[in-house]
This record gives sequence, structure tokens and C-alpha cells, in this order.
Amino acid sequence: MTSNQNRRSPFALVVAAFACLAVSACSSGGPGSSAQEHWNVLLITLDTTRADHIGCYGHETSQTPVLDGLAADGTRFDHAIAQAPITLPTHASILTGLEPQRHGARCNGLYTLSDRNETLQEILSDEGFQTAAVVAAFVLDSRFGLAQGFDEYDDDTESMAKTIEFQDPSRPGSAVTDAALRIADTFDTSRPYFLWAHYFDPHFPYEPPAPFASRFPNDRHGRYLAEIASMDAQIGRLLDGLESRRLLEKTLVVVIADHGEGFPGPHDEDSHGFYVYDDTIHIPFIVSQRGGDLPRDRVSTRLAAQVDVVPTVLDLLGLPAPPEIDGVSLAAEIRGASDASGDDVSGSDASASGDTSPPDDEDLARAAYAEAVSPWYAYGWATLYQLRTTRWKYIEAPTPLLFDLVRDPGEQVDVSSEEPEVVARMKNELDRRIARAAEGDSSRELSAGDIARLNALGYMPDASGPTIAPRTGTDNRALKDPHEWLDVHMQIKSVDTIYLSGRLDEAIRELEKVLERDPDNYRVHEHLGMFYEKREDFDKAIASYREMTRIRPQGAMGFDRLGDALQQESNRLAAQNRMDAAAARLDEAVRQWKIAIELGTLEFNAMLHVGIHHLKRQEWDDAEGVLRKGLAVAPEGFDLLRFLAMALAGKNEHEEARKLFERALAIAGDNVEESNAVRGQLYQTCLALGDNASAADHLDAIARSMPQGAQRTQIEAMAQRIRSGG
Repeated sequence: MTSNQNRRSPFALVVAAFACLAVSACSSGGPGSSAQEHWNVLLITLDTTRADHIGCYGHETSQTPVLDGLAADGTRFDHAIAQAPITLPTHASILTGLEPQRHGARCNGLYTLSDRNETLQEILSDEGFQTAAVVAAFVLDSRFGLAQGFDEYDDDTESMAKTIEFQDPSRPGSAVTDAALRIADTFDTSRPYFLWAHYFDPHFPYEPPAPFASRFPNDRHGRYLAEIASMDAQIGRLLDGLESRRLLEKTLVVVIADHGEGFPGPHDEDSHGFYVYDDTIHIPFIVSQRGGDLPRDRVSTRLAAQVDVVPTVLDLLGLPAPPEIDGVSLAAEIRGASDASGDDVSGSDASASGDTSPPDDEDLARAAYAEAVSPWYAYGWATLYQLRTTRWKYIEAPTPLLFDLVRDPGEQVDVSSEEPEVVARMKNELDRRIARAAEGDSSRELSAGDIARLNALGYMPDASGPTIAPRTGTDNRALKDPHEWLDVHMQIKSVDTIYLSGRLDEAIRELEKVLERDPDNYRVHEHLGMFYEKREDFDKAIASYREMTRIRPQGAMGFDRLGDALQQESNRLAAQNRMDAAAARLDEAVRQWKIAIELGTLEFNAMLHVGIHHLKRQEWDDAEGVLRKGLAVAPEGFDLLRFLAMALAGKNEHEEARKLFERALAIAGDNVEESNAVRGQLYQTCLALGDNASAADHLDAIARSMPQGAQRTQIEAMAQRIRSGG
């Protein structure tokens, strides 16, 4: 869990306090037209939820009475569009009102939302709102930047990452609701609140709890529907809990998905992230209220997008939206000031008549942007960019596509060759939007633990240290088209299932087949190297990691993994008493780790190993320098703390060494092996400081962890001698 102080100045907080009093005293400014003291905002985001699988959106067998009820109490947007088919970029767009290429958080794991962006929670905090968030998956961990502006940000990272390889690093809706209600109990009822609750349940793997699992067929589609039903019930429990606490009486409720799901089709994308078809881009978006007089049961066919959330919420609260955002307010639509049932579809852009006129300037200004950069970061394939009006969808790819959504809502027939003028206008507008990309996307490097957590969620980030995805034009069009390589992508994803079922050799064979078609696939070489290591085939692992460094010589991760494999090969040679060969391999490993450190700032694994190398040579200053760099990246790293303390002890800086050893001991917790290793070093450090009593205490603690026997008796006797000054 992360608790954040707002980045506002003390002066701004004083202004916010007076603003809150002003809001309390005013007689207008809430949803609807009636006078309100203040309004709360409840934002609920639905992960991986297709609009066409919600009851109020027309699905006949779904069980979503809570979401349906919210729609009946407010406005449902039938044509709502996600800005990307993955989680971090879309949530960043929801909270900033900016398209991904402008806020800069463009891919899960590889980016953070820079604090140069102003978020909805920061704006509301300045207006006196209490701000809190509960997220359900590691991909939204506070390290990725969305926590800025929240008084409390519950990401519960520890429980989400206990068993990286086999356990999905997420938590169920029941835990999200529990955490949200716990936070609600801390709210000051005299002040408005902004609460964001993120539900992850419909994300693969689909493992619905009872009783929902038994209400649907026991196949993949049934389990997906059951997960949505379970999530709906938890949203209901959240609403009921807030109501029972008298926290729902004057609350604007905004429900929106981050993206949809490629399954169950019709474009054969098994999950999401690679394509920008409506399977993953068309999302549910509902704005409702409790205690206000906004019109009810409205259905808007106006094109809406995630970037519209910020200006819409602020407009409904009577607050100005930040300048230069990409979204527009939908408040007039929600208040009933426009024809919600046909505002946009009556124009030429959405007409079902024979008129196929190109979109006009107004259509293009309202068009929704989306991008899928995952193909580039995972495999080096082309990025897909989309621009969508109510009638037309243009996808920029090595082979561009155009769909007439009125005649072809399933996006099955490419009409780009028949509509060159539509293509030209859509492409020009898309190029204009892409050109507005933020200077220096907020890229970040990944630790090995980060990568494992994201892989467990089904995402495959490129850990090489990202570069900006190719823009439209020749650079992007020269790359592999994801539409033509979907089978390879699905084959790669299927290997994880094969591996987790224990069929390691089969997983290796499948990846080797992929390389026959795509020999420069960085991701495949990385996974092959990992699998070869599992099989203790270190020569092949080393060869795979060398290919990673060849394909992306700017990528730190390839060199880091190569160093690890070389070290394991060194250990194997040493076990065979081939000491010269072992030493040569270890020296090469150190060289590779040093390259990784030069290329990346987060390679704390490499920093740890290089630090240990210097420790063994008693190069205390060199060891301290590199281990301090590692600790700056991973301040809770047990081994980094322990070995840095050893370097300081080597320099006779025993007092600081003691503090670091004690931090490591606290992190070790109930791990007896780790605790005893640190206590043994603390024993030596305390003796060096002349603190015999503490030294004896650490020996006693080691003895208590051991079974009765001669060794325990010997350690207890040693502790007694030290206490008595013997």
C-alpha cells in the first residue's frame, strides 16, 4: 500500500481549504440543477471488459444487474472508445484527459506516468477533496506513476506478487471492495471524496468464484461471463457499503472499462494488446448519480472516449478543465441538453445511406485515437495506430486498413482501396495527432521481478530499455505487420501454458520453431535462454542471450541475463574442478554485468553481482560504490543491504554497517536461514564496536532457531562467555 503526499505547495493547500469552504457555501455546482453542498466522485474501472458482454449493452445471458441499474440511473454511452488495448496507458488517459502519445505512459511496465502530467485526483485534491485509490493488479502499482495526487493508494503489491511464476499478481474483486470500504471508513464526511476502485476479475485467467461459476457454462466463454457477473456483484457490495456509511447520498458515479478482450472474437486475437479492433477498443462507459436530478435512462450514440472522463467530471462539478487536454466534456449530453439518442449518427459520417462522403473537419476533431505499441516492444513488429469516427475506422499499419462501421460493424471488409479520399483525410489527422507525442516518453527500465510479474499477467514487455515506437510512415511500414503475424504471437503465448504444465522440452521445441520464421525475435531468444537455463543447458542459454545482445545492443537486459548464464556455467565448470575455465567464464560474466550497468540504471541484479565480485577481491570502495547504486534502485533488497554492509565493515565503518545489517534482518523476517546469516555478521560487527551484549544476543537468537544438540550448546556457551567478558 502506498500513501502519498500531494505534490502541491503549502500555499496551494491553504487555497484548497478555502475553496472547499466556498464549495460548501455555494448553492450550485453539482450534477443536475439542484443546489448541493458538495458532490463526491466514485470512479470504477473495469479491466478487460467488453461492452457487448454487459446486459445494458445488449448481451442476453450476462448477469450484470448493478451495472444495468447504474445505466438506468444515468447515461450510457454506446460508442465509447479506449485509447489503447492495455491497462496502464488507458488508465493514464482516464485520469489525465490526454491520449497516450501525449501523457507518455504508452506501454505496461515500460513507462511511468510522469509527474509533468496533471491528474484528475490532483485537481480535485486542490479543491479540497479527499483522494484515494484501490487497484487490483501489479500493472497499476504505484511505481508506474498513477499514485500522484492520491492521499492513499492501495496497491497491496506484496500480496499480488508472492508466487511470480504460477500465481497471477492480482487480487479479486472481493479484496478490492474490502480495501475500498476500509478507506471509506477513514473519510471525513464534512469533505467531498474522490475514490477510484479498479476491478481486474475479467482478465485472463478466468477463474470465477462460487456461486457465479455454476451459473454459466463451464467453458472459456462461460467463465468470462461469470467473472463479469462476480465483478458486478462486488461493485454492488461497494455501492451498498458506501450507502450504509452515508457516503453515497451525493455521489457522481463513473464506470468505464480500460479495454475489452479479443476473445471470443471475431478477429482471432486470443486476449488483447496487439490489435485495435472494436473487440478490444469498444468499451462500456456509464455516468450515473446518487442523490441528484440528472436525467435517467439516457442512451447516447455520440462518440465518446476515455480522455473525456476528466473534462466531463469537472464540468459536472462546476470546475474548469485543464487547457490543452484531448478530451471534451460530455456533461451537456448527460444533462439532456442535446439529443442523446441521435446527436452524431444522423450526420454524413454515420449515415447508413449510400452517401460515403469523407469525414468533415468536425468529424475529425471528434475522432477517437488509439494505439497498440505492444507489437513493437514485444517483438520489434509494427505499431498499430487507429483513428475512429462514428462511421469510419482507419488503422495505420504496414498494410493500412479502412472500415465502414455502419455497413461493416464487425470490421471484416477493408475498403481502403475504394475510399482513397477517406483514407487521405483520416491519415492526415492521425499523423497530426501522432506528431504531438510528448517529448521523451516517460520510459522506465524493468527489474527482473517487474518482468516476471507482468509476464504472469499475460503481458510481455521488452526489458531492453525502450525506445520510442516508430511513427507512421516508412519506418513503421517497413516492419512486420501484426495482422499477418498473429499466429506467431499466439504460438509464443501458448508456450507459457506448455511450460507451466511441466513440458519444458516441448516449450523449447515450439520456440525453436518460431525462430525458424522470425530469427531476430528478441522476446523468443529471451524465453529460450530462460528455458535452457531451467534445463541446465548453459551453453545454449549463453548463445540465446548473445543473440539478444546482437539484436538490441542498447538493451541492458540481454547483457544482464548473459552474465547470469555465464556465472552458472562457471559454477558448473568449478564443480568439475576445471578452475581455469571457470575463472574465465566468471570474468566474462562480470564484463557483461558491467555493460548492463552502463546501459541501464535499474540493473540492480548486475550491480549486486559486480559488487560481490569486488567484495571477494577485497576491493571495498568499488564494492561500496556499485552496491549503493543497486540499493538506490531496490532499497529493500536483502542481498544488496547485506553485501553493502559487508563492504562497509571491510572499511571498518562498523556503525553504518550495523544499521544496514539491521535493515536486512528486518526484511528477512521469519526466514531463518537469511536471519541467521545476517545475525552471524551482526555478531562480528557488534564485537568490533565493543557491544558484547548485543553480539551475545544475536548468538542466542541463532541458537534458539536450532534444534537441541551439540552445535546449539556450543553457540549458547559462546554467547555466555562473551557476556561475561571471557
